[in-house]
Amino acid sequence: MFEEYVAPSLSAEGFKYYKSQSKFKRNVGPFKQEITISKDKWNSGDETCAFWLILFVFAKDYNKWHQLNYNKLPMNDIVFSMYHYQMTSWPSKFGKGKYDLSVQNNFEVVEEVILNVKQIAIPLLDSYSDYERAADLLLLSKSYGFISKIFDFYTIIGNSPKAIDSLQKAKSYLVTQANVSDLLLEIEERENRL
Repeated sequence: MFEEYVAPSLSAEGFKYYKSQSKFKRNVGPFKQEITISKDKWNSGDETCAFWLILFVFAKDYNKWHQLNYNKLPMNDIVFSMYHYQMTSWPSKFGKGKYDLSVQNNFEVVEEVILNVKQIAIPLLDSYSDYERAADLLLLSKSYGFISKIFDFYTIIGNSPKAIDSLQKAKSYLVTQANVSDLLLEIEERENRL
């Protein structure tokens, strides 16, 4: 279904479909965008044929940059990830959650997926496919679990004032929280690099 109906629409947007991985991928500068079709483990023939979409943005050069600057690899190179049903802006006539082709009109599901991917998912992926915008969005959403990446992304683009400000904002918040010693150590490690 995805190869036949969805792939042609998304190939016009620069995505290539990888059938064996059940995902669409495209590169945007130093970033890789993926839309993964995650199939329900309980799928069985015509009884259940459920799936949901997971959106990812990866910083392709981040592992190498991190290795050069910290002499170790980062935990991962993920900039952003989200399930389609977590997006409040994802309209669905089938309700929130996974799609199930065994009980839903397949053509309507395909039509909805294509429309929402083009109008909602791709712009969202694009907004995280720039180091400064990604760091700004992560900071704005107070995603302080990503403070190392926020700082590093600002550093990569040479914006030291924003890098320093991000550490101060994260530290001010995190010192009021429990069980965040690892994050505070990451902040300290980056402060020592200034």
